[in-house]
Amino acid sequence: MKNSFFRFLVFLLVIPVIIHAQQTTQRGMKPVQITVEGNTTVLYSQSHALVIGVSAYNAGLPPLQGVVQDVNAVRSALEENGFDVTTVMDPDNAGLQKAFTNFITRYGQENNNRLLIYFAGHGYTEKMPYGDDLGYICPVDAPDPNKNPAGFQEKAMPMRQIETYAYQIKSKHALFLFDACFSGSIFSTSRAIPEVISYKTKEPVRQFIASGSANETVPDKSIFTGQFVRALKGEADGNKDGYLTGTELGEFLQSTVVNYSYGAQHPQYGKIRNPNLDKGDFVFVLAGKSVTSFPPVAPSTIEESRTGASSLIAEMVFVHGGTFQMGSNSRGNDEKPFHSVTISNYYIGKYEVTQKLWRDVMGNDPPELSFKGCDQCPVEKVSWNDIQEFLQKLNLKTGKNYRLPTEAEWEYAARGGNQSKGYIYSGSNTIDEIAWYGSNSGSKTHPVGQKHPNELGLYDMTGNVWEWCSDWYGDTYYKSSPMDNPKGPSIGTSRSLRGGSWFYGPNFCRTGKRGKNNPDDRHSGCGFRLCTSE
Repeated sequence: MKNSFFRFLVFLLVIPVIIHAQQTTQRGMKPVQITVEGNTTVLYSQSHALVIGVSAYNAGLPPLQGVVQDVNAVRSALEENGFDVTTVMDPDNAGLQKAFTNFITRYGQENNNRLLIYFAGHGYTEKMPYGDDLGYICPVDAPDPNKNPAGFQEKAMPMRQIETYAYQIKSKHALFLFDACFSGSIFSTSRAIPEVISYKTKEPVRQFIASGSANETVPDKSIFTGQFVRALKGEADGNKDGYLTGTELGEFLQSTVVNYSYGAQHPQYGKIRNPNLDKGDFVFVLAGKSVTSFPPVAPSTIEESRTGASSLIAEMVFVHGGTFQMGSNSRGNDEKPFHSVTISNYYIGKYEVTQKLWRDVMGNDPPELSFKGCDQCPVEKVSWNDIQEFLQKLNLKTGKNYRLPTEAEWEYAARGGNQSKGYIYSGSNTIDEIAWYGSNSGSKTHPVGQKHPNELGLYDMTGNVWEWCSDWYGDTYYKSSPMDNPKGPSIGTSRSLRGGSWFYGPNFCRTGKRGKNNPDDRHSGCGFRLCTSE
């Protein structure tokens, strides 16, 4: 029987209880409205959250000092978003059950309420003889299950009980978040593209987000909580409509936690396995934000480090290696044959390198930049050789080892890596959803991150600008390329480009389409994306 420990956080729009409860305020009583196609409707009449933290374990489990800070950060973020928050610290078994039942009884009976529950503490996953994973959350008096399994069974709360609580809620929307490595046995995992806010949002839903897959470990200093707080401040609003849905939140946490944990955590999200409770989507209305005033998220910034020195930050997404079919048997001759390639783990830029990041590194814009004055537009009119100088300076300033992706790495990421759904373009079979290209670009580049991402959370892999790769281009290269981590021909006259651009039609924007240019050439449709093996 294989057991695994995890640090655990649960968000559930559910009821408050005893130990350290705040008084209900007018904050949670304010109706929440959404606007769809110019029509405004009240989505929620009240907003209530239960935040439970277990830090001072006293029966054999190690204490979790970071929980207190996490609870305070989450409470503040939720209050700023209009929730009435009840906090419960260090409940025992009876107190934990009372917290859930009191909260649901008091706030979960009204249809138009929204409920959110957060639990921070130890969790435990047990592999059962019949093959299922059985998860538990641990109150303050839960003993070590490896030393006292009978006592643990008596004190710990099984996740099936959480599922029961979810069904007892009559309010239409409830959200559960678990900052723990936890199997998705009580919910169906998904990877959905966030949509514009719509009336279908009003349908009932029970949503779950877990900070990792089964058997992964979660640190006491929570990455997941930090990213949740940043999400409520607006960073997760992928389609920039001023609303944050549960689906958008799941997408954001899945992308950023993998990145900042260096691939140690792989968040999962989804909805309860019930056709009557999986149609809607939980909604946060971002405080002080609107469609007209909410700015795009900057994909790269200059931030002050703890030593006071400035450091360059570029958002990178972890790509779990694997084997995939590269190229095509039915398209251009240089895409043939369709062949197996195995890729090792790596990181790739969430966005194309922007004008701002280029300027932060190089000190000025490229001399021939075509679309000036748009900080978050991709940098363009940079040659392959120009980029080598940029990378040298960037690595010197950051101490990292950034580079261009190989063609194989680029195509694997564009196809969605090990989460690929086999789309023609990067993230969709419908190009307008995910790309700026010849028919919709208005003959110019656009700020990165405005279209839908692909399965890995990568933006603009299709369209906006062609992206330089590290490889020499070879039109017969696929016929003789090695299976493991191919890097292109050893010599050549042109360097490879991928992804299409604002100027080109759909055929040139396919994930398998190959382009090329002389390494000294500069074009308004050519930019790049960072990669690193670290």
